[in-house]
Amino acid sequence: ADERCVPPTHKDSNYAAVREKFPKLVRVHQVMDCEKNPQLAAEMYERKLRDIVQETDTKGMPILDLAILGVGPDGHVASLFPGHPILDIEDK
Repeated sequence: ADERCVPPTHKDSNYAAVREKFPKLVRVHQVMDCEKNPQLAAEMYERKLRDIVQETDTKGMPILDLAILGVGPDGHVASLFPGHPILDIEDK
């Protein structure tokens, strides 16, 4: 799931919501310490996923069986907004 930078006990934590709704059905990997250092947490999470997920696409990106993305009240997904430069990144 995409994650907000809040502790896993926070009411807005997607990690907590997934653990609650699907306690034994899916393996969930938590983003650690996101609220303290979001950039470092994202880099550590990427490394963790690359270590765990063995199957990759032709660009070396991990292939996930399931990704859960939250939808914001204005319809945005994972804070990805049309025209934002981050959408041009293809190696992460």
